[in-house]
Parts: sequence; structure tokens; C-alpha cells
Amino acid sequence: MNPANYLPVPAKGQVVSVTTTSAQSSAFAASTFAAWVTADTSGVFIEVGSDPTATTTTSMYLTKDWPYFLKVPHGGKIAAIVGSGTANLYISEATQ
Repeated sequence: MNPANYLPVPAKGQVVSVTTTSAQSSAFAASTFAAWVTADTSGVFIEVGSDPTATTTTSMYLTKDWPYFLKVPHGGKIAAIVGSGTANLYISEATQ
């Protein structure tokens, strides 16, 4: 068994401009099963799903400049919001 056969392969990248209004990424490819995400300038709150809306009260918080690896639904999206200011959410889709 070769462990390299089970490693994710980086695929399409996206940048979502995040403000105090929830913003969604583009839909992920059908072959995407996970994604690396990170934010710059400030932490962001995220939701994952088919039509997600992020909030500053109930969504998962991502610390800035700290990459996370998340399982995502095929064709799904990530929504993000900040409490104040702006940020960019960088998303790298992963396939097998």
C-alpha cells in the first residue's frame, strides 16, 4: 500500500473578499472533497454547505494566517463574514 495514493491533490484556488456581509465562494468541483482555507488581515467566521450563510455568532471562527483543512460537500460552497473591517479568504480545493 502506497500512502501517497491517499494524499489530497491541490486543485482550483479561489479568493473570497470578506466584509461584514456574508459572502459565498463559487461552487466546488464535483471531484472536490476537502479544502485548505486561510484568511489574511483578520480572522473570519465560516459556514460550509450547498447555500451557506456565515454569521458572527454561530459560525466557525478561523484565525488569520492559520490554514485549516476541511471536509466539504461535492459542489458545495464556503461562506465567510468578519465582525468588522475586511479580509480575504483563500480557498484551495482538494481532490484525490
